[in-house]
Amino acid sequence: MSALTGSAPNNLQISHLPDGAPRLIRPEGWAMSLSHKGPWTVVALALVPAKIGVDVELVRDLDWRPMLKMICSDHEREAFETNGFEGQTALTSFIRMWTIKEAVLKSTTQGFRAGPKGVSTPLDILTSPGRGELSAFGSAYEFWSADLGEAIFSLARQRH
Repeated sequence: MSALTGSAPNNLQISHLPDGAPRLIRPEGWAMSLSHKGPWTVVALALVPAKIGVDVELVRDLDWRPMLKMICSDHEREAFETNGFEGQTALTSFIRMWTIKEAVLKSTTQGFRAGPKGVSTPLDILTSPGRGELSAFGSAYEFWSADLGEAIFSLARQRH
């Protein structure tokens, strides 16, 4: 963070918004997002007025099918279920979708309270990492997703 902001490490000051989202107080003028899972920690910074979010999740066995109803619109859930995803591909695709949605939600500083169903993830990105655009909450977002070993990382930034 010091190198990115051009500020000495002892000049960095991080706080939290009332909802728990991290906030870089010093140096001023930076939007920040943070995610931690297992051995991975990722921090995203962008100059204000940017709205940015980041998420990392480990690819691990979990029963993801019941979660589709919680995080997907009916149309999105139906498309995901009928796309022929099976086994490890389905699990990885679900986790990639989760990280993209969570990155967008974090960019709002409201997290899941903003409503994951309001983030429509393009299904073509789910089978392999990459970048794309999506719409959420009446705004356009660009996103990036990458796989690194056991982890999937996603970053979202609201377009101006």
